[in-house]
Amino acid sequence: GRVGGIVSPAWMIRYRYEDGPRDCEAVAVDATERKVLMISKRTSPPLLYEVPLRPTATKEPITARRLGEVNLPPADPWEGPYAGQPTGLSLSPDGRMAAVLTYARVFLFARRPGESWAAALAREPERLRRHGLEQAEAIAFSADGRKIHVISEGKNARICTYALVAGD
Repeated sequence: GRVGGIVSPAWMIRYRYEDGPRDCEAVAVDATERKVLMISKRTSPPLLYEVPLRPTATKEPITARRLGEVNLPPADPWEGPYAGQPTGLSLSPDGRMAAVLTYARVFLFARRPGESWAAALAREPERLRRHGLEQAEAIAFSADGRKIHVISEGKNARICTYALVAGD
């Protein structure tokens, strides 16, 4: 209610996955490396893809390159059949962590200096406590990187905030 107006896209990237169509909700921009990272949904294991941040000069769709598998632990059976599906991705402002959201919880992947996101997301993540949201669909690090915010779909949705401990 405090912000109004119309926002137009600055550019559009048309792409195709190199290995066929994918369902993908977990998307993040690595501004330093000038890439868009995407994690597939409904694949086991989830797959990591990338496209350049800016579109190419050609009008043809570019190819989303498969970088590897994401080591996303399966959800507990009591959490439901879709609880382990990735629905969000956020990169910390300093580029040292990736947070992957599922319907049940958040997983943190630390990235070592000079390491690719593919290598970092292939390792065992840290599991954060369950967020308890009905349909968690979005995740973001705070501007200072000290918190992670998760929100559900819908009007008046609840927000779950994780405070990160120094050294995480």
